[in-house]
Amino acid sequence: MSKFHRPLTWFSSLLPISTLCLLIFLNIFLLGHEISMQGPNQIALIVASFVAIGVAFYHRISWKIIEQGIVQSIGEAVPALLVLLMIGVIAGCWLIGGIIPAMIYYGTKILHPSLFYFFACLFCIIVSLAVGSSWSTIATIGLVLVGIGKSFGLSSSIVTGAVISGAYFGNKISPLSDTVLLASNITGVATHQHIRFSLITNIPAIVLALILYLMLGIFYPPVVITCQQDIQTLQSTLQQYFYIHPFLFLVPCIVIYLSIRRMPAFLVLGIGAFLGCFLSIVFQSKVLCLIANSLVLDFPAIYSSILQALYGEVHIVTHHTLLDALLVSFGMSGMLPTIWLVLGAMVFGGVLHTTGMLRFIIEKSMYSIQTKHSLVFMTILSGLFLNMTTAEQYLAILMPGNLYKPFFKKNNIPLVHLSRALGDGATVTSPLIPWNACGAIQSSILNVSTLSYLPFAFFNIFNPIITLYFTYYPPKRWIRKLCNYQK
Repeated sequence: MSKFHRPLTWFSSLLPISTLCLLIFLNIFLLGHEISMQGPNQIALIVASFVAIGVAFYHRISWKIIEQGIVQSIGEAVPALLVLLMIGVIAGCWLIGGIIPAMIYYGTKILHPSLFYFFACLFCIIVSLAVGSSWSTIATIGLVLVGIGKSFGLSSSIVTGAVISGAYFGNKISPLSDTVLLASNITGVATHQHIRFSLITNIPAIVLALILYLMLGIFYPPVVITCQQDIQTLQSTLQQYFYIHPFLFLVPCIVIYLSIRRMPAFLVLGIGAFLGCFLSIVFQSKVLCLIANSLVLDFPAIYSSILQALYGEVHIVTHHTLLDALLVSFGMSGMLPTIWLVLGAMVFGGVLHTTGMLRFIIEKSMYSIQTKHSLVFMTILSGLFLNMTTAEQYLAILMPGNLYKPFFKKNNIPLVHLSRALGDGATVTSPLIPWNACGAIQSSILNVSTLSYLPFAFFNIFNPIITLYFTYYPPKRWIRKLCNYQK
């Protein structure tokens, strides 16, 4: 940054953020959340980026520096965007391969609607803990659970909240998780110590969440399917159009195994998509003929139907009202509005980060904060703030970790408090922000708007609150000893 630039002020640093908040509020208030996510919020991010660029020019920061920041920010998001494209592909391939229909079929056989929210969260905990990735969990088992929930007539918003709660809890206690490793490495805390110390806030949050999901399932039964005959009709319709067999579950098992082996998500999803296409050729000839509008399964029919599943909309019409709404995928093209949103957010965050506006706001807020309570509170608040402004959870972990570490050391506060606060503030709140990369992608994968599932993502809401509570009121002695808690 040029040494001749004018010093930043509170007004200039907050102006772009205030502009973004105002425009998004107007979009939601005047157009509704669903419409605003299809383009207006993306435009709001671009307009706010231009305001930030104008402020930067006023402070004599050159375009070359701003452009480098934007390019770097977008470059950091490219791996996530590639994964997002593959998620769109795998949704289409698993649909035509019969994997998603088979999971819906057996899921409606095994699971009871009144316990579904509870078990949806529990299944995602197990898978996310094993693979160490909330995104992979949501893109595979989470996508299927939302489909099964719809087949039961359950609320998609509650199912999505349960899926995200379970996926993020498993992610936060898995030694394979990238966010766990990032929070522990940036603070210099051993990974096992970070995980053990985090249990003191993670376990109460997920227990409360599971209790609420259990109560919601018992006291708010499904409104569409009300008898066993409805479920049997759905199952028989699936069998008419798809070859249903437990063998189809081999593909999701391979995907989970490869994730556990730490293979890159892009490659794992690519392999899963290829196997889904292979299953469609071998077992799902009827479906491929329907998509290609062909009477025989020849090479043109196979090629056109698989290509359609990869890039565009696939809609299997069974004349069963509920199934017709479930058996739909949009391929890569369905991910484009989300990619547009993420790119806009990365541009905005890149400008704020490169010009020093974010650092100015955080550093100025730290002058009168010296106690453990206030430091933990500011760490959590900064994680939420950076998730909203930079749309990137990794930056929301890295920036407060670097900025607050000297303050924790100066006041002789154990750094495990900082590492835990980074996870409880930045990681769990990222899927709750509609324009954050995590919120936008999870919403796009599960086809449920962020504001719709937000009230039901109980773990993500309770986790930072419980962290703040235990900061002021430490838990019992035996719990502190069990979790290596340090006052």
